This record gives sequence, C-alpha cells and structure tokens, in this order.
Amino acid sequence: MGNAYLDVRLTDWLTYRANAGLEVSYDYNQGLRQLGVYQYSASPVPSSVSEDRSRYYSLLFEHTLNFTKAFGSHSINGVVGVSQQTARRDNTTGSRTNLAQSGGQYFSTIDAATGISNSAGGTGTDYRILGYLGRVNYAYNDKYLLTLTGRVDQDSRFGSNYRTGFFPSIAGAWRISEEDFFHANWVSDLKISASYGKLGIVVPTLGSFPYTAFINNNPRAIFGGDQTPNVGAYQAQLANPDLRWEQRLSQNYGVTASFLNNRISTEINYYNSLSSDAILNLAVPGYLGNLQGNPYVNTASIRNQGIEFSLTYRNNEHPFKWDVSGNFTTIKNRIENVGNQGQNVDYIQSGNTRSQVGRPVGQWYVLKTAGIFQTQEEVNNYKGPNGSLIQPNAKPGDIRYVDTNNDGQITQNDDRQFVGSPWPKLQAGAQFNGSYNQFSLNVQFIGVFGYTVYNDVRRGLDSYQNTNFRADLNPWSPTNTSTNDPRIGLGSGDQGIISNNFSYTDRWLENASYVRLRNVELGYTFQKTLLSKLSIRNVRLYVSGQNLFTITQYSGLDPDVTGANIQERGVDNGHWPSPRVMSVGLTGDF
Repeated sequence: MGNAYLDVRLTDWLTYRANAGLEVSYDYNQGLRQLGVYQYSASPVPSSVSEDRSRYYSLLFEHTLNFTKAFGSHSINGVVGVSQQTARRDNTTGSRTNLAQSGGQYFSTIDAATGISNSAGGTGTDYRILGYLGRVNYAYNDKYLLTLTGRVDQDSRFGSNYRTGFFPSIAGAWRISEEDFFHANWVSDLKISASYGKLGIVVPTLGSFPYTAFINNNPRAIFGGDQTPNVGAYQAQLANPDLRWEQRLSQNYGVTASFLNNRISTEINYYNSLSSDAILNLAVPGYLGNLQGNPYVNTASIRNQGIEFSLTYRNNEHPFKWDVSGNFTTIKNRIENVGNQGQNVDYIQSGNTRSQVGRPVGQWYVLKTAGIFQTQEEVNNYKGPNGSLIQPNAKPGDIRYVDTNNDGQITQNDDRQFVGSPWPKLQAGAQFNGSYNQFSLNVQFIGVFGYTVYNDVRRGLDSYQNTNFRADLNPWSPTNTSTNDPRIGLGSGDQGIISNNFSYTDRWLENASYVRLRNVELGYTFQKTLLSKLSIRNVRLYVSGQNLFTITQYSGLDPDVTGANIQERGVDNGHWPSPRVMSVGLTGDF
C-alpha cells in the first residue's frame, strides 16, 4: 500500500494538489485436515485439502484546490475538491477429500485427492464512492472564528434513487481572552465553541450489494414425462431497493482554556447526536422467502450524548521536559424510535438483545439467574403463586432462574429481562511524555468501563456437550458447592442439564471493563553534529511495545469486543484479540 501526491502553486494564495492512493493484497490460505474423529460420538471425518485465493485492491484519487487570503484583520482559507474511491475483492476456493498418502505423509495438493471436490468463486466486495467537498474558514483577529463545510457523496451500495447525499455543517468559536475587557494574566487562552452538522453514515457490515437480492441458481426440480431433473433459480433473500444513507445530526458545545503560560490546558465538550434512518438488520420470518440473512433497512433513530474532558500539564523549564495528560468520555446511548415494527411493538429483537425505545441499542434481554440449587429442598421450595414447582426438573447443582412474570414457570419469551448493556459508560485515557537530551519516552494507557459482553466461546465450552473443558472448570458437586459452575453431565434425557445450557441467559454475560497499556516507546535521537558529515539530517532509534498488558476480569481472550453489528455489539464469538507487539525501529531524514 502507498500513496503519492503532487502540489502545484498556481498563485501566492492558491495551490492545487493531486493525491493518489493504492492498497493491494494477494491472499492465499491452505487448509489440510487429516483423517480422524473430531467430535464425540461422531463418525471419522475424511482427510481433505482446501485452498482459498483472493485479490483485493482499493484505489483513491483526490483533486483539491486550497486557498488562503488575508485582508487586514480578516483571514479566509478553505478547500474545494473531488474524491473517488473504488474497492474490489475477488476470491476463488477449491477443495477435495481423501488425500493420497505415502509413508504416513499426506500429499497437500488438490490433485493428490480422489474424493468429493468443490469449487466456488465470486466478488464479495465491489463498490464505488464519488464525493464533492468544500470548506471555508473565516477568522477576524483570531478572535471570531467561523467554519462552513459541505459534502455531496454518492455511494454505489445504496439503491439507485438514494445514492446521493448532501451533508452540511457549521462551526463557530469566540476567543474571549482576546477581548479588550478580558484581564486575567493567569489565563493564557479562553475560547468557547459550538458546531452543528449532518453526517452520512455507512455501517461497516453493509457489504457491497445490500439493495439487491441474492439468487440461488442451484435448485433442482424433477417434472415432465421423462422425470428429468431441471436446473432452476430463486431469490434467496429479501432485498430493500430503497436503502439510503443513515444521517447523523450532531451538535457540540465546548470550552477550551489554558493557564499559567500554557502550562495547564483543558477542554470540555458536550455532544449530542441523533442518527435517523439508522441502518439495521430487520428480522423477518423465513416463510416470507428470506433464507440468506436479515435484510438491511432504514428503521430507527438513535441518540448518543455525553461529556468529553481532557487535561494536560506541561513542565518544559528544566533539562528533563515532561507532560502528562488525561481524558475521559461519558456515553449515553438511547433508542428514540424503531419505525413500524407492528402494532404496539416498540423494539427490535436480534438474538439475545433487544433494542427498545428509551433504552440502549442492543441491550441484553435474557433470563436472569439466581445462583445454583444446593439441595433438593431448595428445588422443592422454589414454587410459584399456585404452589407448583417453578423448575420441577432441576436437581442440586442446577441453575436457578428468576420467574420474572411470576406465573410459576420458566419460559423463554415471558421471563426475559434487561440485564446490562454492551455500551461502555465511560472511556478514559492517560499519556506521559518525557525527554532528556537525546532520549524520549512515551507511555499511553486506555480504559473502558461499565459494559457487558456475551462470551459465546465460553458458552460452547461450558455446555459440557461434545466439547473440551476449560482448564479452570470447577463444576458443582455435593462436595464442591462454593462454585458458579453447575453440575457436569450429558444433556440427553436430563432436562436440568439442558436448562443449564440455555443460550439466552445471563450465565454467559461478563463484566468486560478493562485498563490496557496501549503503547510504550523509548527513543534516542542521534546528535546532528555526528550526522552532518554523512549528509543526514536526523536519525532516531526506538524500541516500542503495544498492548503489553491488560487488567480485566473478563475470561475471554480480549475484552475489547465490538461484535458483528450494532444490534449485537458485545457478542464475543471468538474475535481476533489485539496483538501484543514488540518492535525496534530506525527512522531518518536525508
């Protein structure tokens, strides 16, 4: 990947820039499976080999005119331009079973197999974006500031009648510290600001063709006098040709200040954004002809609001110069409406989440557990209003569920309740920079607090059914009652074990708050007197580490879970964890 640009100065106040970017990848994956049994009580799986080859490229072209002009106390600058981006991925796969062997060694090519063969190919990614942009900044004596911005974007991923969107914004600021009436020598700078604008949103999971349908061209039908198989085709997924831009109206109000000759600086902002026509997956029943996943629709309004705060302290008066800074952001997420979901329906259900008006998006909606039955007496005493046992099939060591609607029984749909949210209440960060002579040090921490993750990996392991166990598994037994893991056993014929493994309970929810050392870097810059003889302007040697440790109670590989989509944001189904990276580098200018 890389980019190149060309700058041309047309006049003393006008410049032209052409920018081109290219990202290309050629990927190859091979999988080899030996003959063996890979699941309890399953038949042997034949040996097989598979190959997956793909090519991806993304092209970006930008042409901009930048201008800047001053008229006494007035100054104006801005940019107008056009951008074009194209992305495409083609892939081809092939596989075959029953690999040949020689001397106990499997051959690893598809031609070396003699069994069932499969091949496929397609274009999973293919979209284009065309945009026109403009921005004007005006300032008077660096005291009154105004910015006007506008974009017109066209995206091929939307229906032909809805691909174009216009997104304007306005921002203004008043630097009070420059006013004649302001007399506070200890205040270096004081500015208030406000902004309001519209953004166009394309969700990352949208794909390239959400406005059109998938066609299945593999079905066979036998009819006619000779009973001949005929190849046919049918629409496998409902499509939404009216899919359009998600629009986000954002407003922001803030204060920026610095004190004691800029030794201390701080900023606080209040933000409030409303996403209308939010792009969500709408669950529709299969009998409507939808067989390939839920279609995307513009069906909800979502509000996000909160406070952003940052504070920095600098000490540059001694040979050892340093600064420390911290920031935090509060997040309040709320569904304003969900569109027309049916009479008296003010929510959208997706898996174990429910997005309901007045609540966060994708809040967990599950059965609530209330510990583990320790004795048969506890099972017998857990009764409903009519005196019947609420969990008649339970045994000591089984999970007790809350009878939410108090009807004397546990049912999947009637006893669910809201338990936790996948959205953090607070995000924070801290950073330290220090330098002494040619040495420099940077340390960065991040923290995310107050959100809950559904550990789907643990759900598979802790179901005890045809799977390996966790190393720290601690199942209940009559001699081991101080545990959160229920009794172990096979689900066949045992309704208690089946109930313990319900996927729609808070047993699989975990607090995923964490603090992480995101980056630490130690560097040394060589003295210029040593480099001048070699015609080198600057050389810096550094050692760095990313994600060196994480403090969390979450039992999965990584608490930083974003899930498959906005409605199931906190589902950890085995996502790739943030890598721990150690690196040594050398940078220089010649």
